[in-house]
Amino acid sequence: MASGGRANTCGVDGSGTGYCWGTQLGNGTGGVDYNQPGPVSGNHVFVSIATSNSVEAGCGITDQQEAWCWGNLTGTLVPVLVPGGYQFAAISLGNTHACGLTTQGEVLCWGENNFGQLGDGTIIPRATPAAVSGNLSFTRLSVGGYQSCALTAVGAAYCWGGNADGELGIGAAAQMRTPVQVW
Repeated sequence: MASGGRANTCGVDGSGTGYCWGTQLGNGTGGVDYNQPGPVSGNHVFVSIATSNSVEAGCGITDQQEAWCWGNLTGTLVPVLVPGGYQFAAISLGNTHACGLTTQGEVLCWGENNFGQLGDGTIIPRATPAAVSGNLSFTRLSVGGYQSCALTAVGAAYCWGGNADGELGIGAAAQMRTPVQVW
């Protein structure tokens, strides 16, 4: 499994070792570009890794269903545990925020929130995961630049956050701070 970002790419090998190349490798070095894969620090066994299309950052989910993130989203050069004791099934990164789908179907988001992209009804940035409003249960998650979307078990799509170009699919160009069903 691999994920290509703005200035970095990461992947997981068959043993669960995370590797990144480009910038913000997650191995403690910063400001250095690598043209070949380097291991992510911490001896984690990853099942997936996600990168951002906008900032040099990465997050990985381990075989213990923990999320570990590094780079511009965390301000660290090595992976740090996403706090809260959550078990994650998926993670996705936007320009300045990240969202994780828990094994229980809850979406939690953290980071910048100037467009309501955390979905918690506010525009307050969060350093730790905040639950998306609405008591909805999701099965899939995808985060864009300043918006987030998730899919329910019955196939209903919900989106929230920035919407200047109609990217939420709700028939209007208004930003939404809580999940709204796509038309």
